[in-house]
Amino acid sequence: MLLVKEEPLYLKLKNSLKELIESQNLTILPGTKDLEKSYGVSRITARRAIAELAKEGIVTSTQGRKVMVTKHMYSEVKELGFVISQPSPWCESIFSCFVNESLKNNYNLNMFICSIFK
Repeated sequence: MLLVKEEPLYLKLKNSLKELIESQNLTILPGTKDLEKSYGVSRITARRAIAELAKEGIVTSTQGRKVMVTKHMYSEVKELGFVISQPSPWCESIFSCFVNESLKNNYNLNMFICSIFK
């Protein structure tokens, strides 16, 4: 007989809160009383889920204060563009240096050639 161990309730709540943070871009989590009512869990379960999020560095929690989101899991892509009048080896070498750094910092980098500046 194979026993399937179900995920603990506090981990289910933790994962739900992670999804909530990601989908709604939250900066403050609901308090434990609100979590109790909304998710139908005990205060201990709510506190343990928040403690797990704090352990992962996603939230900071202080007794008697709001639970603040410190790290977002979503990947925000930023755009950066260069406008040049004509391609040249110098522009291409500078652009390639920026490409390497931009990828490390989650930027999309684009080069535009505009004949207006000629």
